Amino acid sequence: MIKRSRDAWLSRPDCPATYLVNYIASEGRMRDAQADAIKTYLFLKMKHGCRPLWRLYAEGAFNSLTPEQLDELSISAKFRRAMLARPGLQSLYEYLSDPELDAKKLLKEIAKDPDSIDVERVFRDIFYGVSYTDYIFSLPMGAGKTYLMAAFIYIDLYYSSMDPGNAAFARNFVVFAPSGLKSSVVPSLMTIKAFDPSWVIPEPEASRLKAALSFEVLDEQKSQAKSNRAKNPNVQKVAIHQPFATLSGLVLVTNAEKVILNKVETDEAGALKLDLELDEASRIENELREIIGEIPGLAIIIDEVHHAQNDDIKLRAVVSNWATKTGNVNCVLGFSGTPYLKRKAKVEISGASGFKSGFMANVVDYYPLAAGIGNFLKRPTVKTVDGTSDEIIRYGVNRFLDDYGSLVYANSTVPKLAIFCGTVTKLEEEVYPLVAEIMGERGIDPDVAILKYHRGGTGKRKYPTSAEWGVQFAMLDGELSRKRVILLAQIGKEGWDCRSLAGVVLSQEGDCSRNMVLQTSCRCLREVVHGDDETALIVLNDKNSEHLVKQLDESQRIDLKTFQTGIEDKGVERHSRLKVLSLPRIEHVRFELSRETRMSDLPPADIRAGIAGAAEESRTDVSVESIENLDFSGESTTYEHAVAQVPRFPVTYRKWKHDLLNEAGCVPESLSSFASSDEGDSALRKLFEHLTEADGNGGRLYSSQFDQMRARSIVRSLFYPRRDVHIDIEEVGDVALASFVNEASLKPVFDVPREKFYPDEAREEQILAADDAELPAGVQRAYDALVSQGQDDIAQELLAGQGLTPKVMNTYQYIPYRFDSAFEKDFYEMVMGLDLIDDLGLEVYYNGDNAVADFRIDCFKKTGNTWKKVGKYTPDFLIVHRSQSGIDKVLIAETKGQGYAQEPGFIARREFMEQAFIPANNGHFGGKRFEYVVITDDHTRGELLKMTETILRDCFCQP
Repeated sequence: MIKRSRDAWLSRPDCPATYLVNYIASEGRMRDAQADAIKTYLFLKMKHGCRPLWRLYAEGAFNSLTPEQLDELSISAKFRRAMLARPGLQSLYEYLSDPELDAKKLLKEIAKDPDSIDVERVFRDIFYGVSYTDYIFSLPMGAGKTYLMAAFIYIDLYYSSMDPGNAAFARNFVVFAPSGLKSSVVPSLMTIKAFDPSWVIPEPEASRLKAALSFEVLDEQKSQAKSNRAKNPNVQKVAIHQPFATLSGLVLVTNAEKVILNKVETDEAGALKLDLELDEASRIENELREIIGEIPGLAIIIDEVHHAQNDDIKLRAVVSNWATKTGNVNCVLGFSGTPYLKRKAKVEISGASGFKSGFMANVVDYYPLAAGIGNFLKRPTVKTVDGTSDEIIRYGVNRFLDDYGSLVYANSTVPKLAIFCGTVTKLEEEVYPLVAEIMGERGIDPDVAILKYHRGGTGKRKYPTSAEWGVQFAMLDGELSRKRVILLAQIGKEGWDCRSLAGVVLSQEGDCSRNMVLQTSCRCLREVVHGDDETALIVLNDKNSEHLVKQLDESQRIDLKTFQTGIEDKGVERHSRLKVLSLPRIEHVRFELSRETRMSDLPPADIRAGIAGAAEESRTDVSVESIENLDFSGESTTYEHAVAQVPRFPVTYRKWKHDLLNEAGCVPESLSSFASSDEGDSALRKLFEHLTEADGNGGRLYSSQFDQMRARSIVRSLFYPRRDVHIDIEEVGDVALASFVNEASLKPVFDVPREKFYPDEAREEQILAADDAELPAGVQRAYDALVSQGQDDIAQELLAGQGLTPKVMNTYQYIPYRFDSAFEKDFYEMVMGLDLIDDLGLEVYYNGDNAVADFRIDCFKKTGNTWKKVGKYTPDFLIVHRSQSGIDKVLIAETKGQGYAQEPGFIARREFMEQAFIPANNGHFGGKRFEYVVITDDHTRGELLKMTETILRDCFCQP
């Protein structure tokens, strides 16, 4: 929604961002990912005043549907009127229409009572309830996120200096380096300092702004014994920039986790605790937070914002305090390459209705990793190698030296391979000797070509680190470095930018944490020289390969092939023809599971049997204890005796019965009645005598053979009502409306070659050209009249007379198709070649592509007396006949290979279609509105042809 609205704004001739956008494009220094993010940033700042997303959505700021387009939607008049009256409700409709949210059912719930929806509350919840402006820009590793941060800083300073009263632009900045990365602060600072503002701001303003910037690094403090500000270095670094009223251009760079969020304490509502509630150490840390909050026009920039999720509550509490207490927070800008939540966030819309999303809701600009591959990232080759860790490392080093050993990049650096080790001991005792041996075999001096780097560790003996290693590590991207293989332990998996790194080896699980396999593998993808065709090598064992595939799917929605190739072209575009064909939606009855809870009492006979058996069910084991007896002579005697599990206390029947009825609190009325009856008293007394023993004096003792409390619990349980859940299927009240294609899913396909689609490109272009052809007004009216009267043949002749290709009006609700099998394609061609199709006025539509099909049926299977859902069913073909009133007959045709036709999953779906779906729909609509047929490939073409003709005649020629 934001991108669509942004592009419309940018296209306006009076757009205030046009000058700067054109300048950035003409300079050509920012990558396409960065330039696109800047467009979004300017849109949110200039057009919408840097206001919070929840408010913008609630006001309908990004709505795109016009009143005319709302009229075309298949929604109730009530819902349409409500959206026209409330832009926020339309905004919610468009937001939930995103296919990723799968909220069709929820939208139907909203449509029933749209006036009851508290749109503002819903959008507040969607955007995590924060009151301040919070935007996330999602760019993959290597896209230049830190340079983009610098660009945002200069853009804000540029506009705030021209218009000091414009609160949309920040004047000062806090940059939070990635949480948990101890060495990330200085690199972030150096990158921002190194940025050339003339890439985004014209001279001489660029140089003026660069000179006006002032940087301060806030360090993690080892100890702060006193709260005197003069002795608190971080507080002093900020305080020297007072007075704050006129302050502009201050950039604080720090680590949020170690500095800003240190000693933060929140209450149950997520708010900061007052100083009076804190200890001395926490009050000391509060001093820094308080003075930062006094800085005006403050933009908070968070790198790798997904790392902040663990401290999210604390961070929001701090920022909310700054925003509400001083009003100085301009915005929070987050940056992440993986904008996904660890757990899906649930948003309640109305009552129990809601939706879940694993995507960070406040992402305003998203650039996928796949789009960077081959663009500003190297193209990786991923090799999964079976074998031991040593064998995988040997393969990786030899393959790397074969492919990259003689290569020198255009900037005079040489490609390097990183081998990550789980421990220092493994690096020192196993990996280094092995790699040195391989180098020796190739005539390469290990001392020259190998760099070890770790922080030190222990093994059989302690392995110290070396300051020299750190120096060489920092120089790896220099032309003087001739290191070829870098051995790393507990370092380098994140926050390490080495452009000449061209290979990564993860030879076993534990070389990096499981959830960082993708991030570690991507260390070698940063390009060296922009525009050159650069490649990389990633060598993994089977487990790490599995983790990589999983993380690509979960965080990037791509497969391993796309990761290696990137998005090389625009993919295969598919086009909807629903409007050309004037195709209505298909009405059909759908089903859902219904659950009925039935309560029943246990039959009296079962109760009596349960009481009689309670003793045996509560019988306990008797443990045996050995005791050694030592006499004065030093000789010992060992004997054993049983140890009672339950003390053998005296008990009377009256006391036992009282415990039965009272020790568990409220007991069923039926138990009290039973215990009061002669029959019940007799049964309980008999059980009591079984559970106890005579004491020899006419009394009774608890028997140690039984768990007494369990026995009484068993008796009580016999009188509680039994809960029986009866599961059935039932027709949903309103008929479902399914389109012939889900237009929102018609996205380019990148992983399938064009030749796998149907028809070929030439025929596709011919069909689309005919769709787009414009007729003279008079001819168009005549054509429309003929079509409305069902005289399609004459209408097509009219087109031919105008020199136009006749429109295809009986197939291709979208184009091109992608068949799942050759049998589907053969069947389609065979059916379309039948004269019967034209004679009966039939239309044939392929529905078997799960990715775009909208006509999908929930199927159920009955097992015993209960039903369970077996999943959705997407039939292959819909052959339909239309009358003046719409679709009056649908033949659902499934084509199956003989082997697949016998699969249990398909058999269950077929039985449901034949026994439930078709009868229910025909009963609802009257007559034979729907028919269903399965055609298998165990026939000759002649037999299939004859069979198909018979099926069509029986279906469409019968009343």
